[in-house]
Amino acid sequence: MIYGCWSTEVEMEKLKSKQNWEWYREGDIQHGLGACSSVLKTGFLAGMWPSVVEQAMALFLLVNLNDLLQKMNHEGHRLSASNDIHPVCKANDITDLINNARNAACHINSGQHLMESNKLVFNVVRGYVPSALSINGASIGCDYADDTALIFGANRVYVRRHITQAYGCAKAYYAAIHGIVLATDSSLW
Repeated sequence: MIYGCWSTEVEMEKLKSKQNWEWYREGDIQHGLGACSSVLKTGFLAGMWPSVVEQAMALFLLVNLNDLLQKMNHEGHRLSASNDIHPVCKANDITDLINNARNAACHINSGQHLMESNKLVFNVVRGYVPSALSINGASIGCDYADDTALIFGANRVYVRRHITQAYGCAKAYYAAIHGIVLATDSSLW
């Protein structure tokens, strides 16, 4: 019998031959680590690139880093550090923070762009400017002269203190647990 353009036999064969996505896992991890390393090495938020290029690189980085952290979390190795998370941010740790920022960057209507009922989409604060954005008495910015903050609503992600730390932890975890090793990224530290 035909349903739409597929027969029931074809549909059954598709169900039987569903891909085992675990087979792709190692390749996804290698790609994610390589992608994060490549973007971090560009100095993507140093002000050398047009804003649209910075945003594209940040999005690519957040998508891949989030995937690496979610895979770690799924294996019971969550990055649970909570240093420098803004008080109004709804994140318990860096894993949540990167996930929130990724969702804000990828999903315009995610609600992750909101701070005090205002929408902050993609703001970059380079260096020490702790109150770069002030809304209804709530301020957000960058609290460090040696860092850059990406701000999506109440989600403030520091490049050095969050992204580079998360990448370093993921890289070390996947090397130790899965034997996945990339070339040295000494220029990042």
